[in-house]
Amino acid sequence: MTLPAQWKDLVIILQYSKNNNTNVLLQIDLVTQLTDSFGLFSWLYLIEWIQGVREVVNFQDEHNDIATISGRTALLTQTVNSLEVPLNVAYYARCILLYITGVMFLVGALVISHIISSKGKMGGANMFVINRVVGLVWIGRPLPLLRSITALCLLSTASMNLAQINGIFYFVIMDDSWYVAGEITWLVFILSDGFSLITKNHTGLYATKRCVLVWAAAALWCFIHPVQPTTTLHRNCIPIIVDFHIFCFSGTVAIGDYNRFINLIVLAVAIVLVLYVTQRMRFPTAHVHLHNSFWLYGIAQYLFEAKDWIENNVYYIDKASALITGLISLQIGYTIYMLDIKTWRLFSIETSDESVQIVQCNST
Repeated sequence: MTLPAQWKDLVIILQYSKNNNTNVLLQIDLVTQLTDSFGLFSWLYLIEWIQGVREVVNFQDEHNDIATISGRTALLTQTVNSLEVPLNVAYYARCILLYITGVMFLVGALVISHIISSKGKMGGANMFVINRVVGLVWIGRPLPLLRSITALCLLSTASMNLAQINGIFYFVIMDDSWYVAGEITWLVFILSDGFSLITKNHTGLYATKRCVLVWAAAALWCFIHPVQPTTTLHRNCIPIIVDFHIFCFSGTVAIGDYNRFINLIVLAVAIVLVLYVTQRMRFPTAHVHLHNSFWLYGIAQYLFEAKDWIENNVYYIDKASALITGLISLQIGYTIYMLDIKTWRLFSIETSDESVQIVQCNST
């Protein structure tokens, strides 16, 4: 086998020797000896270099440079210092996500209990908007915004696992971040809630379409074109204390894509705007069945289906739907006590009379 000429003197072995009281520096070219009698040992040297047991060091002067291989050094295995791993942001973000999930689970359980107690007499269509209304009413905008940002970060980050085969370590890219694309809809909820001041009666016309479309577009984008990590190899060692302390920098591995993060936000905003313009052109005079009410959260007036719940221009809301929009009700005898968590005011409704009277009991 003929080796390329540029491989000559690529990596050599240096050995001090003495011949007739004369000091001699012997050298053997490892690469060119791969096919000669020294070939077996050359391969062993190179394999140990790959395994990290040996190092190749390049010495340069004004006239020439030599790349030689070091002696064998046993690998040192130790655990990573936990203080050097930045986990604070991830930890607090995880706690907030668990809090949001816990609140959603609690409200969902209470809604199910109201549905069972009322024997299924409730507005079924309102249950399909429970995330959009409960997230904004019971939790607020900042925490769902943080949840959406966390999802955007995951969608903009390449997932890599460290694998090992026969002492050789390498990275394995895992294309599994697309499944969290549904969490980006929290950003859509917040955008729709803010734009409802402008979109008003058209809000409910494209509410479901925008969420499904953003979810599908983000998942499809990340599935077809996942984020690819980039690596830069640049070995550089700086001696801090000669023969005692040396600092080596091997390169960088970048797993995040800032452009993907920004583009996903632009994608969500663009879909919301395009769908609004489309529905505005299709239905220029859209209207809702509900009147403005201080009891209902703003966006709930546009998302709740009230067509079959209005009698004599009065909207009758079931307990499950009322709980979604922040109205906790408890009936004791002929009195219904109701806590509005949006204003933290407690009301009582006397149902014994023909005309229902609402009396404010307490406010905090």
